[in-house]
Amino acid sequence: MKSKIKITRHPEDNSMLVNYFNHKNATNFRYSLFKEILNETDEKVVFILDTNRKIKEFEIEEIEARLREENIFFIKSPIKAIKRKFFGFQIFNFRKKQEEKLAYVLFFELSKDQFNQTLFEELLYAYDLTFGFNKKKELTEIQSLYLIDFTQVLFNQEVFENTIYDSIIFAQLRSSMEISSKLDMIE
Repeated sequence: MKSKIKITRHPEDNSMLVNYFNHKNATNFRYSLFKEILNETDEKVVFILDTNRKIKEFEIEEIEARLREENIFFIKSPIKAIKRKFFGFQIFNFRKKQEEKLAYVLFFELSKDQFNQTLFEELLYAYDLTFGFNKKKELTEIQSLYLIDFTQVLFNQEVFENTIYDSIIFAQLRSSMEISSKLDMIE
């Protein structure tokens, strides 16, 4: 591997932690890794896009229009600033009250063919993303659980067989899947 990524294990569940902060082209790295992983599944993968965690802001109408353009059914839920802990950090969403109306979580499913570089580089790259593989609950039930407490969804094998959470803010992802071989294939 030519670029600098750091792989460690999560102390609670031994899931993989991949830090790509020093990667020379993080967007391309993320897309290539996700594409490699998605190419191995025949089922649609649940995506959870959190507009509260981002490196670039798109208007929610832009996101919705783009998903509709791609014929992707989605469920949109407004979210408020809540305390969250992930990657061992306590995360607070500090937003002014008028901005809270603008934060959403979108839930949608994509097949490996629908996940493409254009969609990723023009929209998805800018947000924290959760990938849920082999869902065990309906999308509306996943949405309800997530809005109550997102930890009831992420890395919960009663919801997904496997989960990947990609934090663009921390330039790190956490995966319950063994993805070492995929990392070796990507520069």
